[in-house]
Amino acid sequence: MTSETIRDPVKDQLLTPQNSALLIIDYQPVQVNSIASMDRQKLIDNIVGVAKAGRAFTLPIVHSTVNVKTGLNKPPIPHLRKVLADLPTFDRTSINAWEDIEFAEAVTATGRKKLIMTALWTEACLTFPALDALQAGYEVYVVADAVGGTSVEAHHAALRRIEQAGGKMISLMQLICELQRDWGRKETVPAFVKVVSGIPGTFAIQLAYDSDMATVNRLTLEGSTVTGVEFEWRDEVRKIKASNEVVLSAGAIQTPKVLILTRIGDRTELARFGISTVSHLPGVGQNFQDHPIIGSALWEPHEPLAARANAAEANLFAKSRPDLNTPDLHIWHVEAPYVSEATAPYAMGTAWSISPALVRPESRGFIKLKSADPREAPEIHANMLADPRDLAALREGMEINGAMSMHHPTCTAKMGQDDLSVVDAQLRVYGVKNLRIADASIMPTITTGNTQAPCVIIGERLAEILKA
Repeated sequence: MTSETIRDPVKDQLLTPQNSALLIIDYQPVQVNSIASMDRQKLIDNIVGVAKAGRAFTLPIVHSTVNVKTGLNKPPIPHLRKVLADLPTFDRTSINAWEDIEFAEAVTATGRKKLIMTALWTEACLTFPALDALQAGYEVYVVADAVGGTSVEAHHAALRRIEQAGGKMISLMQLICELQRDWGRKETVPAFVKVVSGIPGTFAIQLAYDSDMATVNRLTLEGSTVTGVEFEWRDEVRKIKASNEVVLSAGAIQTPKVLILTRIGDRTELARFGISTVSHLPGVGQNFQDHPIIGSALWEPHEPLAARANAAEANLFAKSRPDLNTPDLHIWHVEAPYVSEATAPYAMGTAWSISPALVRPESRGFIKLKSADPREAPEIHANMLADPRDLAALREGMEINGAMSMHHPTCTAKMGQDDLSVVDAQLRVYGVKNLRIADASIMPTITTGNTQAPCVIIGERLAEILKA
């Protein structure tokens, strides 16, 4: 984990904040609204992302418009004006920005030989200055997903022409990552995360989630009354006070963890970490149930068959023994290799699977703390297939090669009236006031089918209770 010494940022062959300049040309309403090579909102999002990257990494930015002063065109789109508001704009009459004296002088004044270029349209206002810049000895980097043309054909033809002349195509994400290059460059990490978080997409969502995620420490108490929540956010411990009740909905793994940290649970377990007990509920974290599934039977077609719809439409519920009241097996037909670590080496990419799952398990596991530190994940003792009856049932479904979870953890703060029950029929936690739970942890036993719909019903039922 030792990065090499940072290369000379001016001479670096890759783009750096010290060797490159950003050119933004003609992102005006008429041009944007006539784009037909890509989704216009995506185009707007991406050029705004480019502009924000330029500001975040303090690149010299040369911004240009066409025919605003003549009254023939309007100023840039407001999304871009907001980011570039304090920068000068070089307005022109020439379609080719490179033929505008003030624009060309501004580019020269940056002192940079690597030009990151964006413009509308690709076939004219990008291609012409890009070709002239290349002829003048500059390196040109076109942010291909932040430019667009009046047709797909015109856009691609223009990009090919630029490439043939020596220009290079990059993407918005590539640009940002190339400018950052190393997480060890801590001074620009906050700006990097902020820019990437604003780009639509899974990676951006995850970065935004990770950077803005709060960790719940515990629920707050006054005596035996739950009053709110204590959490850590951006390295600061904060508290929020509830005006009425608190609803805990953290799932079958995190809900018992939060309860124990709030001094609600088995007193022996709490005492292990020096936590005093407000409500002695031995069932907190107990009764863990999940649906084990076997990734085993693989069928390889003679010719590859593409998955259709959700790729798991064919399902069969069956009994492993005729004397059972309800089915205890769920047989999945999956149009992909659905495998475990044990069976993955035997799977071809085109294989389909037939995978039995046990949906009425007899085995029970438990959740417990590793430490009193809220940031540390709890221990999960699933105990899947610990009961011999579960193993026998799955053998009826298939010879077992590799078992895994269907990711349906439930039942760790169950509803009921016995000694292991945690909530009553109104989802109120025993022994404290103003606290209810609404997630899969309150199920007394796991449902035969998938758990997502039952969780929705639990939430809707609590909403009815609270409104009554």
